[in-house]
Order: sequence, then C-alpha cells, then structure tokens
Amino acid sequence: MAAKNNVIITESGFKCKVDEDALNDMRIFDAVIDLEEGDTMLQLKASKTLLTMLLGEDQKEALYKHLEKLEGRPKIESVGKELSDIFMKLKDRKK
Repeated sequence: MAAKNNVIITESGFKCKVDEDALNDMRIFDAVIDLEEGDTMLQLKASKTLLTMLLGEDQKEALYKHLEKLEGRPKIESVGKELSDIFMKLKDRKK
C-alpha cells in the first residue's frame, strides 16, 4: 500500500511531508511511550527516533536549519515543540 503523505506546516512555519498512517506504526508508538515515560536520556533518544521515523534524515535536517534561521541553533525545546506540533496536526487529520 502506498504511503499517503500530507503536507504539514507547523506554527513556526516549518513545512514537511509526513505519512498520515504514522500514528498507526507500533515503532512510533513505542518511541512515544519512551518519550512520555522515560528518563531524560531516553526521552532525548526517543525524540531523535521519532524525528527520523516521521521526517526522514533530509526533512529532519531541514527542520534543524529552519530553527537555526529562527533562533541561531536548533534548540532541544524548540525541536520538541515542533515534534509535538507535527503529532497534533497528524492526530487532527486522522479524526
């Protein structure tokens, strides 16, 4: 089955394509659980995993560059906010 990519634009203006079925991927679910319940290092690792699984390496790097333009560097808190925004937009589209 072909992936159904949707364009998502975050509140900061970052534009990416994400497979709309990503919320049904058990590996992504596992990483979300690690993000929610893990210690700080596990949470950081889960964030990296989620970014790579949702965006791929090219779009992940594009996100970092986007945040560099806005803030001078891709800050951990800002990347987390972008990730959260992407998930919320994906979730809203699945309704």
